[in-house]
Amino acid sequence: MTVNPYLGVGQAATAGRFVGRQDLLRLLENCWRGPRPANLSLQGNHRMGKTSVVRRAQELFAADRPDLLVVYLSVASYESGADVFRAVVGRVRQEAERLNQPGDGAPPDWLAGLTDIELSVHSSIEWLDLKECFEAFFTALYRVGVGVGVILDEFDQAEAFRRVEFQLLRDLVSEKNYSVGLVTLSRRSIKSIELAAVAHSTLDGVMGMRRPVGPFLDAEVAAMLARADDAGVDLTALRPEIVRRAGNHPYLIELFCHELVETHLTERLDAELAWEQVEAQFRDQFTRSITNLNADTGGRGGDLLYQVLTRTYLTIDSQDIALLRRLGLVRPDGVTVALLSPEFAQQVRRMVLTGSLHGWWIDRDLALRVHVRERLTRSWGEGWGAELSRRAGGAAVAAGRWHGGPEGVPLVPADRLDPLDRLDTAEVIELVLLNWNLFESHLGGDPTVWKERAEAVTQARQAADHGSPLDADLRRRAERSLGGLPEA
Repeated sequence: MTVNPYLGVGQAATAGRFVGRQDLLRLLENCWRGPRPANLSLQGNHRMGKTSVVRRAQELFAADRPDLLVVYLSVASYESGADVFRAVVGRVRQEAERLNQPGDGAPPDWLAGLTDIELSVHSSIEWLDLKECFEAFFTALYRVGVGVGVILDEFDQAEAFRRVEFQLLRDLVSEKNYSVGLVTLSRRSIKSIELAAVAHSTLDGVMGMRRPVGPFLDAEVAAMLARADDAGVDLTALRPEIVRRAGNHPYLIELFCHELVETHLTERLDAELAWEQVEAQFRDQFTRSITNLNADTGGRGGDLLYQVLTRTYLTIDSQDIALLRRLGLVRPDGVTVALLSPEFAQQVRRMVLTGSLHGWWIDRDLALRVHVRERLTRSWGEGWGAELSRRAGGAAVAAGRWHGGPEGVPLVPADRLDPLDRLDTAEVIELVLLNWNLFESHLGGDPTVWKERAEAVTQARQAADHGSPLDADLRRRAERSLGGLPEA
């Protein structure tokens, strides 16, 4: 019986299921190679493969080292920082059991003493007692020449830590009387987690190396698809369809590949049937990514994605682009960026048009279109769309704000968009100016102000096309000129 090679999708990928990430594996190997393990912060969005990378590195580089103990814990599994510290000690002591034994088979002399200290850690109730025993435990390991690598997954949950707990963690991974290195896995930066927890940053200063865990490289996508060969399936011809749906997102690619192989094993390879099986999971993943981005940006996430989608960088700065890259929500597109995949772009579009995604620019842009559409209906009647198409010309109407990239493939069927939706914001404002007699009493303002608005949007679009957001001065001017747009 043929086994689906993508079985286990969604679980940490180890052994034969692991694909690529050679640069990160090499970095982790080097972190654990020296006399003292180094500190490393791995940051990436949900299901980008952070856990898989470190668990694979454990398999490859830490399993048989007599001088190194590497332990893995998820911070989300514990209620407090103190509980995390107790668990670290317990895991390290358990891992010490596997160290090479002396020739007579007896355990090392120091292991019994380590066990006694562990018992003291677990029985400590007061913080100072726990801290003292915790420090004694790792000092004992340092004295016998054993280094420790601690992997803390879901480190975003360290918001529950107190300042003294962050300080103890910092001391552990930086002071000379310990030989401990820390690897954290999180969506946000260590500094932002600390500031949210205690309004003060201590640990971030000693986390010298930070690396993103983002989407697959193209070669890694090919390697993931090649695993289907084990089931006698060639997915090469379906790669454009897979990437159109999933982008280079590791989990989504593996999920889609799993269902594609399932259709082959049950009857015949059927991309549409496979998509029906996973569409809801894709939407859940996309929605969670948007929710996380909103949380990380104080509610600005929807606006950032919408402006990337429409190539109108009105309130985006270089740090925003860096965040979107780190979270794997955008992909390179010439000199600029586009959203992760056309399917993700469709989800953003749907959420905007249904009113479930809001933002400073989203609300203004949609409100402007509501007012213009209402006025055109009153002035030109129900056939306003045909009249607009005639006046705007085929080129303008064929272009649209819902296009996914330079290939110009529409993201939605033509019958889902009216002619106004196919105009960019600058073109909508230009429409207002060209037909000022229709809009003056309804929208108000001065034509000069509307010209400034058109210039602001055009400049933002041109900057986006060149991959360089507006500078601070132009961004302020754009916000001022567009801030007076009519509300819905």
